[in-house]
Amino acid sequence: MSASRFSLTSKSERLRTPSRIVILCIGSLFVGILVNQFHGQGIRWRILLLSVPTGSKQTEVAHVSVDSAFTLFTQSSAVFVDIRLREDFEIDHIQGALPLPLFDFFTNPAPFKRKNRDATYILYDFERHSKKVRLTARQLSKYGFKKVIVLHGGFAEWLERSLPVESGGEF
Repeated sequence: MSASRFSLTSKSERLRTPSRIVILCIGSLFVGILVNQFHGQGIRWRILLLSVPTGSKQTEVAHVSVDSAFTLFTQSSAVFVDIRLREDFEIDHIQGALPLPLFDFFTNPAPFKRKNRDATYILYDFERHSKKVRLTARQLSKYGFKKVIVLHGGFAEWLERSLPVESGGEF
C-alpha cells in the first residue's frame, strides 16, 4: 500500500486552503478600510496618521493647573475650548466654553481657523491626562495659534472643585 492512498487530500489541495485564508483576510481588510473612509462617521486617514510619530521633534504642549485656569476664567483672559463629544458638551461644560469636538475639528478645521490666533485658548477633555487634547493643541499650534494651553486635570478636576459649569449650549 502506498502512503498517498491514505491521505484524503493531495499536497496541492492542502496548500490551497491557507492561501485562500490569506486572500480572504487581505480582501476583508481592504474592504473594511474602504468602508471606513467613505462612511459618514468613519475615521479618516488624516486623523489616524496624527498619532504616528514624525521624524521631527514634536513641540511640547503647555499645561495649566485648574487653579490657574480658574484665575484666567475669572479675569476673562482665556477662551476655554471643549473637545468632548457634542452630547457631552450639551450636558455640561465650563461656562462660556466653545465646543470643538475632536473628530469634527480634524474633519473640518476651517470654522475654528477663523478664530483670533493671538488669544489664549485653554483646551480640555474630560480625562485628566488626555492624549486627544494634546493632539488637538499641537494641531492648533501648527495652524498658527500662539497661546494654546491644555487644562491639566481636565474637566473631571474642574467638576471635583465645584467650579462654574453650565448645561446646554449651541453649536
